[in-house]
Amino acid sequence: MDTLKKILMLVAVILLSINQAVGQEKKTGSYSDTAGDLYLLEREMTDISEEKLHSIAKGAQELVEEIGPQVEWVHSYVTGNKMICVFKYETREAMAEHASRAGLKISDLQKVETMIGPETAKNR
Repeated sequence: MDTLKKILMLVAVILLSINQAVGQEKKTGSYSDTAGDLYLLEREMTDISEEKLHSIAKGAQELVEEIGPQVEWVHSYVTGNKMICVFKYETREAMAEHASRAGLKISDLQKVETMIGPETAKNR
């Protein structure tokens, strides 16, 4: 039952994210925002209990609020053993400060170059 609940929650998050992406998508199908660049941060996880996820979310939000508006936590995806977090950084310095203060082991960091979705197919 817990597995089904987690799957349903993940599907809901994905659907909400798609809705957000469509709203941010430009006519060309690419993402562009003067408020900052989107990055995907991937980290390995061994404990994905509700308590651990709540603790991670609370800590992440507190740190973002401390750093200020140059860092925005958009949302995160949790899979079986990974968490992929979407952050928006105004500057590289803000990204470096966030990474340093968070003290997290990040497996991979990628800048989002382009976002596509259902609207991309309609814009030609």
